[in-house]
Amino acid sequence: MKHNHDEDWDEDIATTAATIAALIHEHVDRAREHAETELKSTEAQHREALTQLVDAQAKLKRSQQETAAFAAERADLQRKLKEAIAAKALAESQKTVAEDQYEQLVATHQQLTEGLSRTLREHVRPASSAPAKRSEPAETKVSASASTSAKSTSSAPPPAAIPSSPKKKPLQFPGPARDAKRVRIRQGTYLSVEGIPGQLVDLSIGGAQAVLTQMVKPNQLVRLTVPTTAGQLICRGRIVWVVYEQPGTSMSVYRTGVKFIDADARAVEEFMRDFAEQPLGRRSAEIA
Repeated sequence: MKHNHDEDWDEDIATTAATIAALIHEHVDRAREHAETELKSTEAQHREALTQLVDAQAKLKRSQQETAAFAAERADLQRKLKEAIAAKALAESQKTVAEDQYEQLVATHQQLTEGLSRTLREHVRPASSAPAKRSEPAETKVSASASTSAKSTSSAPPPAAIPSSPKKKPLQFPGPARDAKRVRIRQGTYLSVEGIPGQLVDLSIGGAQAVLTQMVKPNQLVRLTVPTTAGQLICRGRIVWVVYEQPGTSMSVYRTGVKFIDADARAVEEFMRDFAEQPLGRRSAEIA
């Protein structure tokens, strides 16, 4: 009986050991599966992290390139800004110099105009008084009965003596002299100088003054064309002076003086008589 009991005990132990071994094996299999699952998950996370790292490195590289491009653009903008500031300063300096030169030219032009006008007036006075001196000997020779008619005839020559003044020796000026009989032309009288439109200011047998819309060069030979009631007055001349002007209410213009070298004196006199601002008989219109 004891022997049978021992055999039963051994069988129970073997059965228990087999059960325990099966449980252990099952637990190990589950642990292995869990570990494999965890490993696969870790590998997937690692791959994702690696991909994110590569993307981050690419973004960082692009950011560095953009930063370098922005830095270069900033440096270029700073350079252009410095050049613009320097150009603006140079333009302001040149503008100041040009304004100073313009003011000097205007002042010089005014001084020359005033000086020439005074000289021309002084030149005209002796010419107007000369006929009276020549008539005095004639008056002393006539009889008392004819003295009244002689005095009346002696007073007539002064108007006729004025046109003969250009035959006298011309005055010596540092520049080209203006003719004594220079009349101001009424406004709205237009002309062209070498095709450049403008307005005629004053005119004489020897030259003209005009305001042009474009600049011509001093000493330049030009052709001056003025429309008239009968056609055109055409004169050839030389530019003797040019002054830049900029009125406050209009575009820039160039006041220009022309000295004639080829002109029809009779046609010029007719034009002055027809287009003078004031009648030629008035002394105030003889000198501009």
